[in-house]
Amino acid sequence: ASQITVDHPIQVHDLSPDGSRIATTDGADRIDLWDAEARTHTASVDTTAFPGSTPVGDLVLSPGGERLAWSGPAGVVVWSPDGGSGVVLDAPALPDGLPAEEGTRTFLGFTPDATMLLAIDTYHHTLLVWDLQERTRVDKPIPQLATARLSPDGRTLATTTGDGVVTLWDFPGLTRPEVLATSQTAGPVSPKVAFSPDGATLVVGDGRRVTVWDLAARTPGTSFGADFEFLGLVIAPDNRTVLLAGIDPDIRLWVTLWDVVDRARTVTLVEGGTLTSMRTDRDWTVLTAADGHRVRFWELDPERAIRRICAALGRGLTRAEQDEFLAGRPSLATCR
Repeated sequence: ASQITVDHPIQVHDLSPDGSRIATTDGADRIDLWDAEARTHTASVDTTAFPGSTPVGDLVLSPGGERLAWSGPAGVVVWSPDGGSGVVLDAPALPDGLPAEEGTRTFLGFTPDATMLLAIDTYHHTLLVWDLQERTRVDKPIPQLATARLSPDGRTLATTTGDGVVTLWDFPGLTRPEVLATSQTAGPVSPKVAFSPDGATLVVGDGRRVTVWDLAARTPGTSFGADFEFLGLVIAPDNRTVLLAGIDPDIRLWVTLWDVVDRARTVTLVEGGTLTSMRTDRDWTVLTAADGHRVRFWELDPERAIRRICAALGRGLTRAEQDEFLAGRPSLATCR
């Protein structure tokens, strides 16, 4: 199947970085877990066992899918899908009945070793970092904090603010802040950022312009413009392909792949419709997106896509199918 279908609207979903698990929530009290490869339901979480943990505001899976965290009005829960047990972590209180657009807790993810959890408290403009072994929390107020991303090695944090500043911090100490870039877009803007899987490159989406930064030299490289405002971006392991999602002036959603060397759009995955969340695994083999009552899948690795097609068809591809789907890839023309 190219999608997972549920009987309720999906407000948020996450794909574990290793691509093994998917978690979905209706934004109320329901969380479900899925096998991402088989695309089958594996468990439901009893969120009512943790007072104050609903309605669910956001959720995130650890790198290997062995931990799930979700946020509620009174705190954050870290739960073990395999053991079925969980703990409640303290978090700054949010005002009762606070609308999501006025403030919430948005997860940035776990550290690579899954021993720490990061989130943004948008109401207090504060970065929250929990040490899961010591059960302690560090709060780092950052004026106008909007988004942040942790590098793949867990040693550098990139933050963006509402006034368009991109800053690099040493992590976990959150010391030695270094301003990398400042928005060149008129008006208030919060740039979007993404580290490459090898940590050598940071992609910055500023309004409708993408700039690829060399982090060793701290210099900007390729820069190109798109015809929509960015909602999110991801860079592939080849340091050349960038996934961009955004909204154009006609309020249409776009999800596209771009070649940063040629500065050209190569594939349009989504045009129009609505998506509530979008994720890729760390090896760039699959893209998942929540859309209404379903999680849709796009295979990004050609060889993986062929294996799945062959398994579904029970045969190889016809010459017409090869010409349509595998142009320029003769080595992938038959099932193996």
